[in-house]
Order: sequence, then structure tokens, then C-alpha cells
Amino acid sequence: MPSLHPHLKRASWIAFIAGLTIFVALMIYYGVGDIAAALAVAGASGLALIAASHLIPLASEAIGWGFLFERDRRPGFRTLLWGRWIGEAVDTLLPVAQIGGNLVRIRLFMKLGLPATLVAASLVADTTLSVVTLIGFTLLGLVMLTSYVAADGVATPIFLAMLVLGILIGGFYVAQQRGLFGILARVVQNFAGPLDGALIDGANAIDKETLGIYARRKDVLLSTFWLATAWMLGTLEIWLALWLLGYPMGLVEAFVIEGLVQGIRASAFLVPAGLGIQEGGFLLVGTVLSLLADVALALALTRRVREFVFGIPGLLAWQWFEIRSQWRRSGAAVKKGE
Repeated sequence: MPSLHPHLKRASWIAFIAGLTIFVALMIYYGVGDIAAALAVAGASGLALIAASHLIPLASEAIGWGFLFERDRRPGFRTLLWGRWIGEAVDTLLPVAQIGGNLVRIRLFMKLGLPATLVAASLVADTTLSVVTLIGFTLLGLVMLTSYVAADGVATPIFLAMLVLGILIGGFYVAQQRGLFGILARVVQNFAGPLDGALIDGANAIDKETLGIYARRKDVLLSTFWLATAWMLGTLEIWLALWLLGYPMGLVEAFVIEGLVQGIRASAFLVPAGLGIQEGGFLLVGTVLSLLADVALALALTRRVREFVFGIPGLLAWQWFEIRSQWRRSGAAVKKGE
């Protein structure tokens, strides 16, 4: 598991247990049998098709991330897609406070020969742009919902959550412009004593790389376009899942569900994989759109099935890469010793 600060790891586990409690409570209250029966309508082949559809937005995210690297230092599409897949698997299936996936991606790309500061800076910018586009996506879904359904009880808390998230990401962006990592290094140094010079230099290098990314405005705009497209393409997964569950809805309704659920999940970013929160979001939004509770929760479970179908092979691919790298280092050490 990626190394996290002990307090952060403890908070992540507490959030995980709280989310798991909500998840179990929802399943029991609305009837495990009824939800399972609604889910079974899709069948194994249907669930596999729903999972496969996730490749489309995942590819769009990989393309968007790629534009944050300078052209002469940009990894190939397959490498970017591989890194995105593994990072998502770590964030989805491990209690790593939604930052473990980025730590793993930095580690993997370092082993492929890319500088850690370059990868870290690209991920800082990628995270910032992803949240900005998510806020827009969620707010658009909120407008579409309230335009034809009375949903005051849903709209207000989601709008406030997006407002808070917007303020946080705005502050994060301003901090990046002022040298976020260098500032953090100096703060830590003031409280903990002198830091290793290489660590401070690394923090300053990340700041420099990040500012360099934002200076390439065309690439930032292209990245933003592809990241926004990825959120919208996620609508296809919802539309397909509803159709396979026997409750077909239009793309507008699917857009609303995906936009609002993603916003609700993002607002609970401390809960690993949004466990329990995501299911509650599907139930809340689905009910407003006249979905039966068991169908809304079955829809939520199609998302969990997809996360496992993608996530478990992703974790295995990560471990295989680590083992293979270790073998290569051992082999190189043996040859050197000869």
C-alpha cells in the first residue's frame, strides 16, 4: 500500500468504516434480495458490457493527462492509459484517501525513467483541472435537473458542496501559483527543523514544473477539453446500465444522474471510493427521477461491479510491474557482481 502519514491513514480507515456502515445500512433497509433481483436483470454479460464501457472515458482522461507533459517528454498513449488505470484501481480499492493512486503513478513512471518532479507536477495540474471540470459538469447536471423537476431538497446541498469544493480548488490553484510545495517544505522545516536539501530542491522543482505547465495555455485548454469530455462520456455507462436493468431513460436523465452522483462522491473525498456516499447519491438522485429505490441501488452496484472488474486486474498489474522491476534490479546486480 502507498505510504501515507499515520494520521491520514487513520482518518482514511475511520472514513472507510463509516462509509461501509452506510453502505450496509442502505442494503439492509431497502432489501438485499430486492436489490440483488434488480441487479440480476442485467446478467453477467450485461455487467461485463457496462464495465467495458468505462474504457471510453478512461481513454479520454489519459489523453487529457498527456497534454500536461511537454511534447518531447510526453509518454505514449498506452503508457498513460496504463498509469491512469492503475492509479484509479488504487484509489478505488485501497483506503488511501484518494491520493495513493497519484503516489503510485509517480513511482511507476519514475521506474520508466521519467523525473519524479515532472510526473508530480502533471498530476497536480491534472487533479486541479479534473475538479474544475467536475464542478462544471455537476452544476450543469443540477441546472438540467431543476429545469424540469422540483428538487429543492437535492439542489441546495449539492450546490453548497460544489461551492465549497470550488473555493478549495481555487485556493489550491492560487497556492500552486505561489509555490505550494516550496511553502510546505518551509513550513515543515519551521516546525520540524532543517530538512534535507534534496527534499527542498525537489519541492521547488515541482513548483517550477507546475508553473511551466500552466504557462502552456493551449495544452492546458486541450487537457481541460478531454477531461471534461471524460466526465460527459461517463453518462454512457449510466444510460447503458439503466437500459440493461430494464429501466431505460434518456441521455439527459443519465447525464443528470452521473453529474450529481460524481459531485456528491467528490464532496466526500475523504471516504475511500465514496463507499456508502456514492450509493446514497444514486438513491437520492434516482428517487427524484422516479426510479424505484431497489433499482437506484442496483444501478449503484453496477458501478461497484465495474470498479472491481477494472480495479482488481489493475492492482495485480501494479504488483506484477513491481515484481518484474525487482527481478530486473536483482539480475543487474548479479551481472555487475560478476
